[in-house]
Amino acid sequence: RLGIAELIRGGITCFHDMYFYMEEVASEVEASGLRACLSTALFDISGNGEALLAQGCRLHKLWNGESEGRITVQLGPHSAYLCSPEYLREILIEGRRLNCGIHIHLSETADEVSDSRKLYGCTPVQHLLSLGIFSLPTLAAHAVHLEEGDFQLLSENGVSVSHNPGSNLKLANGFAPVEEMLNHSINVALGTDGVASNNNLNLFEEIHLAGLIHKAVK
Repeated sequence: RLGIAELIRGGITCFHDMYFYMEEVASEVEASGLRACLSTALFDISGNGEALLAQGCRLHKLWNGESEGRITVQLGPHSAYLCSPEYLREILIEGRRLNCGIHIHLSETADEVSDSRKLYGCTPVQHLLSLGIFSLPTLAAHAVHLEEGDFQLLSENGVSVSHNPGSNLKLANGFAPVEEMLNHSINVALGTDGVASNNNLNLFEEIHLAGLIHKAVK
């Protein structure tokens, strides 16, 4: 509720969110009058992947299209490093059944890319493409560490990127190659990430940071 109040104070009328307790978030969105696209965070490394996926599908059944269409629901595999290939395929099957999009963290850290190459012999972008994830409308959070071939793959598959400069700075993850993304006609949005990774939900601060950072970092 406090987060939504902060968004309203900053003039935000619509937001994407992927984490836990999304049914409670949906109730607050309904009461607030905002629009939101919500996703339950899905991962199977803890052994409860099936239960989380069931929660994500339940959220879609209960809330997608509700509040005069202000609330939409996607599936939210947290990331390729917290979701096994088999689990991502299950999520894809459910996403096609529900005819919904995907919200996922992608290439946020250098270690994520390095580990993907060790495990799968390719970048996280190439890995998700090979699994068919991008066949559904996809919002990729961060996309800080993209390699040369990744840009064209994201562009060709219509993947949107949420650029979170404040979070990237706080977590010391680096500087997203926004100019190159734009040069490849990738749709780049601005985000805050969660407050644990940022401290606030002030999108004007993100505008300010993005405007300054990318004048100095190519």
